[in-house]
Amino acid sequence: MSEHKELIEVGGPNGAGTTTFAEEYAFLRRLNYADKIAAQHAQFWASVSSIGGSLGTHL
Repeated sequence: MSEHKELIEVGGPNGAGTTTFAEEYAFLRRLNYADKIAAQHAQFWASVSSIGGSLGTHL
């Protein structure tokens, strides 16, 4: 079975509203939004590293 994959790139100068457009477009079409995924991963890894750092001081 062949899956149809699509990459949509939104570009423009700073302040043009590209982030706002991309977020709303992705939400309405139920698409993955790379910036949102990256932000969630960054928050997760920041919390993991802070736990690891505090464990290291108690060993």
